[in-house]
Amino acid sequence: MTRRAGSSRVAAQLVASLLLLGSLQLGCGEIWRRSAASVPDYEAYSAYRGGRTLEQRMRAAHTYMKTQPQGRWRGEVRAWLSEAERRYLWAAGHDRKALRALLSASPEGPHADLARARLALLSEERALHDAEQRDFEFGARVTFAELDRAAEARRGVLMDLRGWLALLARIERWHGRTHELPHDFIYEYRLEEPAARCGPTQCRKSLAIEYAIPENKRSSGRVAIYDVILDLDGGGVVGATLTGPQLFDRLAECMDLAPVAVTHTQSRVEAIGRAAQLITAAVEAAMPAAECARQPVGQVIVERACRGRRLRAIAAVGESDEDRVVVEPWAEGSELPSQALRPALSAHPPPASP
Repeated sequence: MTRRAGSSRVAAQLVASLLLLGSLQLGCGEIWRRSAASVPDYEAYSAYRGGRTLEQRMRAAHTYMKTQPQGRWRGEVRAWLSEAERRYLWAAGHDRKALRALLSASPEGPHADLARARLALLSEERALHDAEQRDFEFGARVTFAELDRAAEARRGVLMDLRGWLALLARIERWHGRTHELPHDFIYEYRLEEPAARCGPTQCRKSLAIEYAIPENKRSSGRVAIYDVILDLDGGGVVGATLTGPQLFDRLAECMDLAPVAVTHTQSRVEAIGRAAQLITAAVEAAMPAAECARQPVGQVIVERACRGRRLRAIAAVGESDEDRVVVEPWAEGSELPSQALRPALSAHPPPASP
């Protein structure tokens, strides 16, 4: 019995010695890594490891990746941040607060663009929902069937314009024939009625969609008129434009269920702001803001430039001018063509006064 007890004590002491030796080796390795790192590198890494909440740790990881391009722990932090953002985005779902928290913690992270696109879509859906709720203020003269038709017509205007914006933003090949454009663009442009008509220098598809909004407790009819134009040079596509009289006003009316007064400056400014939101959301997938956003200047309200193309949303500056979105070839470092900001003469003359 005594000999067995002695053997057990020896074995236990041996295991403890091995564990102690292993921990000392690991500790020495970590001490060596820390001693080889710079002070700012180690402090940034410590902040990442010491975050008390997930958001704090993601923010510290983002700071580390941004401030320590040659950091010793960069691979570890990058892998953790990518997986943490992916899980956070999945868990956030349609929670605006959680999505904003993700962007606040990691504004340039690997999943930031997805979070921004989801927020933009949620904002647009919420605006449409709020607008539809105000349908009930039309008054007793308007039936529920008329409300449904009016809401469907407004959705049709927004969906059609958003669809064209997305298609135009995806044009990647320039100077080729129109049949070389993406198949979904060709289908909508040439096969869906009214079909586009082409001449030597231009193809034009003209559209008009009726809708209604509440005004003075009545249903007030409107028409959204716009053209989708392809500019040609020698038969090749060199530019594309979505243009229409008071186009941005029409978008805002469909989103907010409120008439836009042409002569009221504040009303027009608010309409332009709402149109900019829809345009930004529509082109985000093809031309993400993180990569393509540029500072708008003058009457340009949205500008993206990347991937061989430039997109600009340009507000009209006079009664004969039209609101428009222009897409054209672009190369890194190229200057903004001066003629692009000149007023576009309306293809739709205003109706004669009664």
